[in-house]
Amino acid sequence: MQKETSQSKYINDEKKNQLISSVMNNLLVIPIGIVFVFIVVLIHHEVLMFVTQWLLLRFSRPRRWHVAATVLILIGAHVTEIIVYGVGLYWVGETWHFGSLLGDGIPTIQTYLYFSFASYTSLGIGDIFPIGHIRLLTGIEALLGLLMIGWTASFLFLEMRSIWSVESNN
Repeated sequence: MQKETSQSKYINDEKKNQLISSVMNNLLVIPIGIVFVFIVVLIHHEVLMFVTQWLLLRFSRPRRWHVAATVLILIGAHVTEIIVYGVGLYWVGETWHFGSLLGDGIPTIQTYLYFSFASYTSLGIGDIFPIGHIRLLTGIEALLGLLMIGWTASFLFLEMRSIWSVESNN
């Protein structure tokens, strides 16, 4: 009977250590997520400022060309943001061992980039899924992608509204 008690105490201590380790890793993932959010928002903000302060003021083409150029530049910004997040997930998951991706063999940087595209756009195909503490980061990426796409849509709406108002006045 004494043997079972010491063994159950060992199991309880092991579970407690795993719980503490899990909580600590989750607490470490939160600031990493904040850094990722800051980088992505900064990229998006700077691209929008470039479009507003440089591109739109220096083009002498018809305004519809501004919209086409703006759309292409913003698609490039989104792709850059996805790549930054995908590389960050790869780094945190595979280097720091905070989790991994399952579903398509051994996860590579291409797997993380593919998964990042699916998460950022909220496509969520489901053929690859995160395990471990990077699950929190992938949830943050989905929310962040929704916000960045919304920010782009509102920016394009305001740009189109200004073009239509100028064209209707002429």
